[in-house]
Amino acid sequence: MKQFNFKINGNKYKADIKSVIDDKITVEINGVNYDVAVESEKKKTPVLTVPKVINTALSDNQKTSKPGTSNLDIITAPIPGSIVKINCKVGSTVNVDDTIMLLEAMKMQNEIRATANGTVKEIFVKEGDAVMEGTELILIQ
Repeated sequence: MKQFNFKINGNKYKADIKSVIDDKITVEINGVNYDVAVESEKKKTPVLTVPKVINTALSDNQKTSKPGTSNLDIITAPIPGSIVKINCKVGSTVNVDDTIMLLEAMKMQNEIRATANGTVKEIFVKEGDAVMEGTELILIQ
């Protein structure tokens, strides 16, 4: 199997590992076979503990709304990337799930969709802009 050369207290030893079966190894040292028992520590499987997440972003009075029910809706970038194409203009009417922009991230194009019905009031970016996650992209009213 595998051969090792050792030097202990100035003496040279040639060791050949002949076989490994579970925790028993047969080793030949300078022509003499030895059966060796290997002690190994049993490793415990790590336990992942996840702390409880408390959302402090919204107070008890604030509620989120379903897409299309808000008066003003600002759409933000879900991930960092580059704006490849803008499919609407200020004054355009959009419906929920209309693709309003294409955002390229890691060589993949991601559709940015309208989350509300309404009119585009403002576009905060232009084609070619690099954006970070959370960057405001468009305002729909």
